[in-house]
Amino acid sequence: MNAIKKISVDAFEYLNAIPPKHWSRNAFPNRSKSGMLLNNCCESFNNVLRDRSAVKREGLSKFQGVVMPSVVKVIKNNKKSCHGVRVIPVDVFEFEVDDGEGSYVVNLTNKTCHCGRWILIGIPCKHAIACIVHRKLESIEFVHKAYHVKTYAKTYGPRFHGMPGHKMWPTSTNPTPLPPPFRKMPGRPNKRKRRLEVDEAKDGKKTRLYGEGV
Repeated sequence: MNAIKKISVDAFEYLNAIPPKHWSRNAFPNRSKSGMLLNNCCESFNNVLRDRSAVKREGLSKFQGVVMPSVVKVIKNNKKSCHGVRVIPVDVFEFEVDDGEGSYVVNLTNKTCHCGRWILIGIPCKHAIACIVHRKLESIEFVHKAYHVKTYAKTYGPRFHGMPGHKMWPTSTNPTPLPPPFRKMPGRPNKRKRRLEVDEAKDGKKTRLYGEGV
Protein backbone atom coordinates (compact mmCIF):
# COMPACT_ATOMS: atom_id res chain seq x y z
CA MET A 1 0.00 0.00 0.00
CA ASN A 2 2.86 2.38 0.70
CA ALA A 3 4.18 1.76 -2.82
CA ILE A 4 0.75 2.56 -4.26
CA LYS A 5 0.52 5.69 -2.13
CA LYS A 6 3.81 6.96 -3.55
CA ILE A 7 2.45 6.55 -7.08
CA SER A 8 -1.06 7.93 -6.47
CA VAL A 9 -2.69 9.13 -3.26
CA ASP A 10 -6.12 8.93 -4.91
CA ALA A 11 -5.58 5.27 -5.80
CA PHE A 12 -4.38 4.58 -2.26
CA GLU A 13 -7.47 6.17 -0.71
CA TYR A 14 -9.75 4.38 -3.17
CA LEU A 15 -8.31 0.94 -2.38
CA ASN A 16 -8.00 1.64 1.32
CA ALA A 17 -11.77 2.13 1.50
CA ILE A 18 -12.42 -1.33 0.00
CA PRO A 19 -11.85 -4.54 2.00
CA PRO A 20 -8.69 -6.24 0.63
CA LYS A 21 -10.56 -9.53 0.12
CA HIS A 22 -12.25 -7.90 -2.88
CA TRP A 23 -9.13 -6.80 -4.76
CA SER A 24 -5.95 -8.40 -3.37
CA ARG A 25 -5.01 -12.05 -3.90
CA ASN A 26 -3.22 -12.28 -0.57
CA ALA A 27 -6.56 -11.69 1.18
CA PHE A 28 -8.61 -14.09 -0.97
CA PRO A 29 -10.20 -17.10 0.80
CA ASN A 30 -8.56 -20.43 0.00
CA ARG A 31 -11.79 -22.38 -0.36
CA SER A 32 -12.71 -21.12 -3.83
CA LYS A 33 -9.45 -22.20 -5.51
CA SER A 34 -9.52 -19.19 -7.83
CA GLY A 35 -7.24 -16.22 -8.33
CA MET A 36 -9.62 -14.25 -10.58
CA LEU A 37 -9.63 -10.53 -9.87
CA LEU A 38 -12.64 -9.83 -12.11
CA ASN A 39 -16.21 -9.77 -10.84
CA ASN A 40 -17.98 -9.44 -14.19
CA CYS A 41 -17.18 -12.92 -15.47
CA CYS A 42 -20.54 -14.22 -14.17
CA GLU A 43 -22.40 -11.74 -16.39
CA SER A 44 -20.46 -12.84 -19.46
CA PHE A 45 -21.01 -16.47 -18.51
CA ASN A 46 -24.77 -16.04 -18.09
CA ASN A 47 -24.98 -14.29 -21.45
CA VAL A 48 -23.77 -17.40 -23.29
CA LEU A 49 -24.82 -20.03 -20.75
CA ARG A 50 -26.95 -22.19 -23.03
CA ASP A 51 -24.60 -22.23 -26.03
CA ARG A 52 -21.51 -22.57 -23.84
CA SER A 53 -22.95 -25.54 -21.96
CA ALA A 54 -23.65 -27.40 -25.19
CA VAL A 55 -20.14 -26.74 -26.52
CA LYS A 56 -18.50 -27.72 -23.23
CA ARG A 57 -20.42 -30.99 -22.96
CA GLU A 58 -19.35 -31.87 -26.47
CA GLY A 59 -15.73 -31.01 -25.67
CA LEU A 60 -15.77 -32.95 -22.40
CA SER A 61 -16.60 -36.12 -24.28
CA LYS A 62 -13.21 -35.83 -26.02
CA PHE A 63 -11.12 -35.14 -22.90
CA GLN A 64 -8.76 -37.83 -21.72
CA GLY A 65 -6.92 -37.93 -18.43
CA VAL A 66 -7.69 -36.92 -14.86
CA VAL A 67 -7.42 -33.12 -14.97
CA MET A 68 -8.34 -30.46 -17.50
CA PRO A 69 -5.91 -29.79 -20.39
CA SER A 70 -5.49 -26.16 -19.27
CA VAL A 71 -4.19 -27.38 -15.90
CA VAL A 72 -1.77 -29.77 -17.61
CA LYS A 73 -0.42 -26.76 -19.50
CA VAL A 74 0.06 -24.79 -16.26
CA ILE A 75 1.95 -27.69 -14.72
CA LYS A 76 4.22 -27.96 -17.77
CA ASN A 77 5.00 -24.24 -17.54
CA ASN A 78 5.75 -24.57 -13.83
CA LYS A 79 8.11 -27.43 -14.57
CA LYS A 80 10.01 -25.19 -16.97
CA SER A 81 10.11 -22.41 -14.36
CA CYS A 82 11.50 -24.63 -11.61
CA HIS A 83 14.82 -25.23 -13.36
CA GLY A 84 17.60 -23.87 -11.18
CA VAL A 85 15.41 -23.94 -8.06
CA ARG A 86 17.26 -25.36 -5.06
CA VAL A 87 15.38 -28.06 -3.12
CA ILE A 88 16.50 -28.98 0.42
CA PRO A 89 14.61 -31.93 1.99
CA VAL A 90 13.90 -31.49 5.71
CA ASP A 91 11.55 -34.47 5.90
CA VAL A 92 10.13 -37.06 3.54
CA PHE A 93 7.47 -34.67 2.20
CA GLU A 94 8.66 -31.33 3.54
CA PHE A 95 11.25 -29.13 1.87
CA GLU A 96 12.93 -25.77 1.86
CA VAL A 97 12.95 -24.30 -1.63
CA ASP A 98 15.14 -21.40 -2.75
CA ASP A 99 14.30 -19.84 -6.12
CA GLY A 100 16.85 -17.04 -5.94
CA GLU A 101 14.29 -14.47 -4.84
CA GLY A 102 13.34 -16.06 -1.54
CA SER A 103 13.10 -19.25 0.49
CA TYR A 104 9.81 -21.12 0.87
CA VAL A 105 8.64 -24.13 2.85
CA VAL A 106 6.75 -26.76 0.84
CA ASN A 107 4.74 -29.55 2.45
CA LEU A 108 3.49 -32.13 -0.03
CA THR A 109 1.35 -33.88 2.58
CA ASN A 110 -0.61 -30.73 3.40
CA LYS A 111 -0.33 -29.44 -0.18
CA THR A 112 0.99 -26.09 0.97
CA CYS A 113 3.72 -23.67 -0.05
CA HIS A 114 4.59 -20.47 1.78
CA CYS A 115 4.41 -18.50 -1.49
CA GLY A 116 0.64 -18.93 -1.13
CA ARG A 117 -0.13 -19.71 -4.75
CA TRP A 118 -0.67 -23.46 -4.37
CA ILE A 119 -3.06 -22.92 -1.45
CA LEU A 120 -4.98 -20.20 -3.30
CA ILE A 121 -5.21 -21.71 -6.79
CA GLY A 122 -5.11 -25.43 -6.07
CA ILE A 123 -2.46 -26.13 -8.72
CA PRO A 124 1.12 -26.88 -7.56
CA CYS A 125 3.35 -23.82 -7.89
CA LYS A 126 6.87 -24.02 -9.27
CA HIS A 127 8.28 -24.57 -5.75
CA ALA A 128 5.93 -27.51 -5.18
CA ILE A 129 6.63 -28.88 -8.66
CA ALA A 130 10.36 -28.81 -7.91
CA CYS A 131 9.75 -30.94 -4.80
CA ILE A 132 7.41 -33.29 -6.64
CA VAL A 133 10.01 -33.83 -9.36
CA HIS A 134 12.69 -34.30 -6.67
CA ARG A 135 10.64 -37.15 -5.14
CA LYS A 136 9.74 -38.52 -8.63
CA LEU A 137 6.01 -38.24 -7.93
CA GLU A 138 3.11 -37.53 -10.29
CA SER A 139 2.17 -33.84 -10.37
CA ILE A 140 -1.46 -34.60 -11.25
CA GLU A 141 -1.96 -36.24 -7.85
CA PHE A 142 -1.37 -32.88 -6.15
CA VAL A 143 -3.95 -30.91 -8.16
CA HIS A 144 -7.14 -29.94 -6.34
CA LYS A 145 -10.25 -31.94 -7.28
CA ALA A 146 -11.89 -28.75 -8.55
CA TYR A 147 -9.79 -29.16 -11.71
CA HIS A 148 -10.58 -32.83 -12.27
CA VAL A 149 -12.47 -33.64 -15.47
CA LYS A 150 -15.23 -35.36 -13.48
CA THR A 151 -15.71 -32.28 -11.30
CA TYR A 152 -15.65 -29.97 -14.31
CA ALA A 153 -18.28 -32.12 -16.04
CA LYS A 154 -20.66 -31.63 -13.10
CA THR A 155 -20.64 -27.88 -13.80
CA TYR A 156 -22.22 -28.50 -17.18
CA GLY A 157 -24.29 -31.48 -16.09
CA PRO A 158 -27.71 -29.75 -16.00
CA ARG A 159 -29.11 -29.61 -19.51
CA PHE A 160 -31.02 -26.79 -21.16
CA HIS A 161 -34.05 -27.49 -23.31
CA GLY A 162 -35.36 -25.53 -26.27
CA MET A 163 -38.11 -22.97 -25.67
CA PRO A 164 -40.86 -22.24 -28.23
CA GLY A 165 -41.77 -18.68 -29.19
CA HIS A 166 -44.01 -16.62 -26.92
CA LYS A 167 -47.01 -17.25 -29.18
CA MET A 168 -46.85 -20.91 -28.18
CA TRP A 169 -46.76 -20.20 -24.44
CA PRO A 170 -49.84 -21.25 -22.43
CA THR A 171 -52.15 -18.41 -21.43
CA SER A 172 -51.79 -17.49 -17.80
CA THR A 173 -54.78 -16.89 -15.54
CA ASN A 174 -52.85 -14.32 -13.53
CA PRO A 175 -53.60 -10.59 -13.96
CA THR A 176 -51.78 -8.88 -16.84
CA PRO A 177 -48.86 -6.77 -15.59
CA LEU A 178 -49.47 -3.04 -15.83
CA PRO A 179 -46.92 -0.57 -17.20
CA PRO A 180 -45.13 1.61 -14.68
CA PRO A 181 -46.91 4.87 -13.80
CA PHE A 182 -46.13 7.83 -16.03
CA ARG A 183 -43.70 10.25 -14.45
CA LYS A 184 -43.33 13.74 -15.85
CA MET A 185 -39.68 14.48 -16.38
CA PRO A 186 -38.23 17.76 -15.10
CA GLY A 187 -37.51 20.64 -17.49
CA ARG A 188 -39.46 22.76 -19.92
CA PRO A 189 -41.71 20.85 -22.33
CA ASN A 190 -40.70 20.85 -25.98
CA LYS A 191 -42.99 23.22 -27.90
CA ARG A 192 -41.52 22.59 -31.33
CA LYS A 193 -43.84 21.16 -33.91
CA ARG A 194 -43.18 17.81 -35.44
CA ARG A 195 -41.75 18.03 -38.95
CA LEU A 196 -44.41 16.80 -41.32
CA GLU A 197 -43.74 14.39 -44.12
CA VAL A 198 -44.50 15.37 -47.72
CA ASP A 199 -47.73 13.41 -47.81
CA GLU A 200 -48.83 15.07 -44.57
CA ALA A 201 -48.25 18.67 -45.70
CA LYS A 202 -51.22 20.93 -46.37
CA ASP A 203 -51.57 22.30 -49.90
CA GLY A 204 -48.35 20.55 -50.86
CA LYS A 205 -46.31 22.76 -48.52
CA LYS A 206 -44.43 21.60 -45.45
CA THR A 207 -45.12 23.28 -42.16
CA ARG A 208 -42.17 25.39 -41.08
CA LEU A 209 -40.76 24.48 -37.66
CA TYR A 210 -40.34 27.06 -34.96
CA GLY A 211 -36.95 28.70 -35.21
CA GLU A 212 -36.30 27.69 -38.83
CA GLY A 213 -35.28 30.33 -41.32
CA VAL A 214 -37.54 31.36 -44.15
